[in-house]
Amino acid sequence: LVAIIQDLKVAVDNTTAKVDALQSTVSAINTTNLDLVKQLSAKTATCNELEKECKSLRETLNWHKMNKSQNEPVKPHPKNASKTLVIGSSIVRDLDQDKLNDVEVISIGGADIDMVHKRLTNLDTKYQKAILQVGSKDCVKSSDKASIKAKYQLAIKGAKNIATTVAVSSICPRTDKELAQNTADALNAELQILCEEEKIEFINNDT
Repeated sequence: LVAIIQDLKVAVDNTTAKVDALQSTVSAINTTNLDLVKQLSAKTATCNELEKECKSLRETLNWHKMNKSQNEPVKPHPKNASKTLVIGSSIVRDLDQDKLNDVEVISIGGADIDMVHKRLTNLDTKYQKAILQVGSKDCVKSSDKASIKAKYQLAIKGAKNIATTVAVSSICPRTDKELAQNTADALNAELQILCEEEKIEFINNDT
């Protein structure tokens, strides 16, 4: 009988230890879940702020459209500048320049705005028009729209040095990354205003 009681005591002790271990595991899981909920709430708040800012920028853009001047200066065409340059990230690589008249395509795999700007500054050829299609990678790397916009201003300046006219193609959707998509939406609104200020064309791919 004593041996049976001792065995039962050992079994109870083992069961108690297992229960304690399970409680510790459950506690750790609850703590992890709480941390995840907090992170999700923070990201949701960030997305909401970006949506509000995007709405505000679009309202500002509409105001600029209503007050846009009809008289825009026209630059003279430089000699031997008949081609259109399309430059950007790998998204432009599928453009077949052999099937397009007087179009040169420069596709830079994985390019961000800085890489496109650097390539522009190294070009010796003059073009009739330069079209910039870049920015998606920048929106993935950062949500700092002011910094991305400043980089775009430099790229536009570089494009103006080699082309008579310049156009900016809006940043393509990033449906695979919600935060990057919100940044791109807000940045596109700012880019449209920037293009009006720079008196260049903005190509809206969302319309």
